[in-house]
Amino acid sequence: MMGLTALLLAWAIGWPWVRASQACDGLRPRWMAWILEILLALPVGLAATAALSFALLWAGLGAQTAAYTADGVLAVCGVVGWFLRRNPDTGQDDAPEVLVFKWTWLAAVAFGVGMVLFVAAFFAFTNGNPQGNWDAWSSWNLRAKFLTDASTWRLAVTSEYGLANADAPLLWPSVVARGWIYGGAVGDARVPIIASLLFGAAIPLLLGFALALLRSPALGWLGGVILLASTPLWRQAPGQYADTPVGCLILASLIVAALAERKNWDPGALALSGLLAALAASAKNEGAVFFVLLAGTLAWQARVKAAAWLGGALPALLLAICFPLLLAPKTAGLSFGLLADMGRGAAVLRNFLDSLLQLGDFPAHPVLLFAALALVLKVRSPRGPWWPLIVPGLLLLADLIVLWVTPASVGWQIDTALDRKMVQVIAPLLFAGVLLVRAPESLPEPAEPQDRSEARSRRRKQR
Repeated sequence: MMGLTALLLAWAIGWPWVRASQACDGLRPRWMAWILEILLALPVGLAATAALSFALLWAGLGAQTAAYTADGVLAVCGVVGWFLRRNPDTGQDDAPEVLVFKWTWLAAVAFGVGMVLFVAAFFAFTNGNPQGNWDAWSSWNLRAKFLTDASTWRLAVTSEYGLANADAPLLWPSVVARGWIYGGAVGDARVPIIASLLFGAAIPLLLGFALALLRSPALGWLGGVILLASTPLWRQAPGQYADTPVGCLILASLIVAALAERKNWDPGALALSGLLAALAASAKNEGAVFFVLLAGTLAWQARVKAAAWLGGALPALLLAICFPLLLAPKTAGLSFGLLADMGRGAAVLRNFLDSLLQLGDFPAHPVLLFAALALVLKVRSPRGPWWPLIVPGLLLLADLIVLWVTPASVGWQIDTALDRKMVQVIAPLLFAGVLLVRAPESLPEPAEPQDRSEARSRRRKQR
């Protein structure tokens, strides 16, 4: 039970960091903004405590000492930062009144039912497969076991014994290892199960509440319903892979960056977005690509203010840089000469289109649902904002290019990778897409029958 408590403790540690950023200040309704803050605290807390505990373990501390020290340092720094930047949001600002579409309740019910079904399906899968999918028990969770002891942790980064993904970053195994260290029961299947559930459920919840606050409640719940119509999240979340936490960190970083833009690129929100992006880079290689793409995009959009984003990213970025340079075993790199092999490129594209078709079932396919939403509501402005769409779009393109130039068998790579990569990009793509759509609250109300009859009478008189 202490292992599960450790996850909740890490979540609580993340909350003052989110409050200190003031990313959600000024959003209305305030109760919804508080929920978004609590949801953002999940990836911040679980990822930051895991990253720092591993860094201290690498520095020579014992596994238990490293975990406790990391929690204490982050808790104190978070509370101090919150105290120094406290600015109570009393609600006495010029925020416009929140308009609510009359059918919003129906979208909210659909989203709530979808979340209940998602959690039920998650536990139905884990009851029959508590150790997760192949890479979970053969790599991610096995490496987590090594990280629970100072005498064995280096086995998590050695390829001498045939360990799969030995060169992959260790943030996700560190999350699981921290729970086992607190619980004193290494191998307790409940820890990776609950951690995967928290990250998996946070993705649609973050998407829904962020869109509800940035655009409108109706769009938020509809966006959440569209995301829950996509099957990769349902398949991958209970698999206990690192892709679900990475997808959560990527989405959270993009959301906070959008919140920063809303406040004229507020430095606190930018710093939090940078921290989340750097933690994503510490979790998987795709996170590092996302970090570079978002850094370049914000440097273009925010100009000199993007320095705050880089400052927030710096602590976790050091770990993300040092791990592959100093610790990870060397593996076969990418072969860009394979770009000349058009057959491989065609195979990647063909399999990508096939995976796109398998995102959902007709007629509830997420692409069709979003197309219908955009067709009915229309794009609100040709001026955007388009930058949130550029980052996940380029990330998806980079993923396809990496599959193209990976020396291993292209069929094997595609079959095992594309579904997991969809978990990383579909929520950010949907978030950016829905940001561009007009809110249903802005649509003109249909005329009442009496008004229509009066209009017809006036037209007849004019004739």
